[in-house]
Amino acid sequence: MSNNDSATKINLKKQTNFTIFWTILVLCYIFVEWIFNQHLLDVMSKSSIDLDNFSKTILLGKIILSIGLNLIIKGIYQYEKWSKFILGNLIAFGALSGLYMQTVESFPAELQYASYYGTIFKQDAIQLKDKDKILNIEEKDGWYVKPLLLSHFMFTLDNRKWLEFQNRVTEPINREVITFIKNKNKNFTSYKNAEDARKTLDQSWKDVLEAKAKYEAVRYSKAKKPERKAALDEFRAKTGIEPSTTQEEFYKTNSKEYHRALTVQLFSGFADGGVSPIYVRDIPQDLDQEKFFNLVETKAKEMKTRTTPSMREIRDARNAPEIVKTFVLPPIMFALSIISIIFNILIIISMWVKLFGKKLDISKEVVMPIYFALTLFILAVGIIIKPTITSNYAYWNEQEQSLSSKYPGLALFWKLGLKLEPMLCITDKVPTLSKEITKYFYE
Repeated sequence: MSNNDSATKINLKKQTNFTIFWTILVLCYIFVEWIFNQHLLDVMSKSSIDLDNFSKTILLGKIILSIGLNLIIKGIYQYEKWSKFILGNLIAFGALSGLYMQTVESFPAELQYASYYGTIFKQDAIQLKDKDKILNIEEKDGWYVKPLLLSHFMFTLDNRKWLEFQNRVTEPINREVITFIKNKNKNFTSYKNAEDARKTLDQSWKDVLEAKAKYEAVRYSKAKKPERKAALDEFRAKTGIEPSTTQEEFYKTNSKEYHRALTVQLFSGFADGGVSPIYVRDIPQDLDQEKFFNLVETKAKEMKTRTTPSMREIRDARNAPEIVKTFVLPPIMFALSIISIIFNILIIISMWVKLFGKKLDISKEVVMPIYFALTLFILAVGIIIKPTITSNYAYWNEQEQSLSSKYPGLALFWKLGLKLEPMLCITDKVPTLSKEITKYFYE
């Protein structure tokens, strides 16, 4: 055997070992990416998504996707230094962070406004209360259909239906707030009754302490037994309790009127707007009428701002970008996840094609272009031909066409997710590991 043949055999063995190692590594990544992908679907099925916890989901997704993108690059160039891989992950993570931030910031102000009321629209859709029945999914559809549609709920924001939900929130809360302000005199009377009951209770305890001090002065003096008994009888007659009674016991026995006054409701609250009722017990003590009225005005303004904010207030609110993230980022995250999985699979197959081509003594300059051209052609045709899961839903088709005409770039990502995501949903329910991640982040 010639030296060239030996060298070729050694190189072939090296390439075989690397291909096997890389295949195992990429399959591990694909499994982790798939688990995250299904976790994101699980999160999307929730009617209310905690914004802080959703940030954890985004962070985890960026870390996993950064690894996937760098596996693609390393698989193509097959560089040896893993330090480059680590650096590449940091760069990819920063790039994804910038992409997500730019996407959220470039979200039109009108749709930011819509996203606020769209959260209520979404909750009604989940509960099948909406007139359009946009989630009226058939039982035969897989578990993933509902959360996948919810992940693309941004389509609905371009539809003025969300204005119905704005009015549904605005009108009742305005009526409640106006009533709250109108009843401020009546409410102050309720508050004053509670304050008077509290002050009476406090004064009664002070009287007890004074009587107790007088009794103990006799008890611990050199007074004779009849005098001490007379002092005890006088204490009992004046207070109606025993000298050993504690303040807690006294208040518990004598505060029924006070506690009844504290439970008077001043404002009934508004469940759809997330506003809790206000009771007398929620108001600070020792307010005069002027301060009480000022507090009523302040609370009324807070409630209106919280439940029916203006476009400016939503845009300037601290959590406005977080609300937008729950609408605009999931479609992009699904699309990038799918792209990463597809290209990593293509790289693995290309390595094996290249390896077998070398074993069959076929030049890689011949086999690789044919492989990639044929694969990408089949993939492109498949994506174009494959219908989305919304194809049978007229409402979604209408919204998709409307929004796609305005935002064609993002529409490409959205359609990719709707077309290809079902291919990853190979289980009858949410995978256990994905479910556990959701529990860990959100419960």
